[in-house]
Amino acid sequence: MTISIQKASLWKRISAWIFDLILTITIAVGAASATSAIVKYDSYVDKMDALKQHYADEYDINLDISEEEYDALSPEELERYEQADKAFREDPEAQKLNNTTFSLSILMISIGAFLGIFIWHFIIPMLFKNGQTIGKKCFSIAVMRTNSVKVSSFVLFVRSILGLYAIETMIPALMIMMLLFGTMSGVAVIVIGLIVILELVCMIMSETNASIHDLLSDTVVIDMSTQKIFESEDALIAYKEMTAAMEAAQANGAEYVPINLFGNATYRTEETENDAGELNEALINAPTNEEKNQDSESED
Repeated sequence: MTISIQKASLWKRISAWIFDLILTITIAVGAASATSAIVKYDSYVDKMDALKQHYADEYDINLDISEEEYDALSPEELERYEQADKAFREDPEAQKLNNTTFSLSILMISIGAFLGIFIWHFIIPMLFKNGQTIGKKCFSIAVMRTNSVKVSSFVLFVRSILGLYAIETMIPALMIMMLLFGTMSGVAVIVIGLIVILELVCMIMSETNASIHDLLSDTVVIDMSTQKIFESEDALIAYKEMTAAMEAAQANGAEYVPINLFGNATYRTEETENDAGELNEALINAPTNEEKNQDSESED
């Protein structure tokens, strides 16, 4: 009797992902807004805008124009625009304000993304005790380790914080911020492209269609209605010993049918939530019919 992985269907994974993404972003935006108010981010932006307007007034040109408006400038206006823009960018105060707003932007994104992912992809699955977010629960899918054992708090931490937050969220976010602030634009595009390619390769090439955070944590998204999930490594070992005894008995022509195949150490569906515990030792160690006959002959 083998333990197979019942992978969740693609449409269920996508639907749950969209649902979770919306609520994760909601939490992240709220946390980022609160951080912005605490560090007074808007005041630095206002100072930056005021300084830019100073140079715009000095050179009698608008520095906040679109690409189409820039292309429509006359040679004289273009020269004044370039002079005003250069003076603004070389201003020490402008450089300081630019570095400050960049740092604060990274801080707000980091805190917002961390709290969103930590709450939605770590705390909630810990409360449900089966690797489920609310989105996954709505679509009857869950996360388990690839050996069919329930995810632990450490595994969830690696999956959500190291994989989903650090690699799949913050690295692309940092690269996007560099693009917006005009620093390392070429490198940022390459890094974002590599992460997207790596994600696609992992999902296409891996047997479980795992994303980067699933590969890091050795987990898989499964269908709760059909998947057998073990509460612990001990429960998995006990189950394997039991099935091995059953197969050995059947090979010898004997009958070995446990009363409760899964004992108290496994749960089979989302609706059936048994308490964790050891499999019934008496059941696992129960002698086969052949062993009973051997004992009777020895007594005679």
